[in-house]
Amino acid sequence: TATGRIIATTDITPLITKSTTITWTYKDAAGNTTTQAQEVTMEDDTPPTPDPDNDLLEITRQCSLRKDELKTPAAMDNCRREVTIANNVANFPIEESTLITWTCTDAAGNKITQMQQVTIDNMTAPVPVEADLPALEDCSQIISLTAPTASDDCDGTIIATTDAVLPITISGTIT
Repeated sequence: TATGRIIATTDITPLITKSTTITWTYKDAAGNTTTQAQEVTMEDDTPPTPDPDNDLLEITRQCSLRKDELKTPAAMDNCRREVTIANNVANFPIEESTLITWTCTDAAGNKITQMQQVTIDNMTAPVPVEADLPALEDCSQIISLTAPTASDDCDGTIIATTDAVLPITISGTIT
């Protein structure tokens, strides 16, 4: 039995980036050759992985959440391709409590989603514009009232309402 050296060669250059067929050529010392095909399938069916440093804790605001206050999370792709990250918020600012859905999509269309709670909690009462309201004095009747105003962190200027029934008259007998 003869032993010899067999050389295998291919014309493929390193760093294969798409599915292809590699053809290997084997040649022995006598010059005899044979070929063999090797299939390379580049298939990305793995969704992106959320960055472990993502901080998707609940966000609580007094009045609203502006777009520039919302931090976009990050994700990585197993094939080192770009990951597109989007959320389901149609309009900013966010003015009521909502659950944001973040969707991370890689170049192959694989997706993952993450949720983030936004709570809008207006806990501050309006502040009257005038510290003291003037006393109303009339001996017969009061037929109109001027509503005072207040300012509110979330709603701006507020016009007061009353449960008084007009006209306000003096009841009882005056002697």
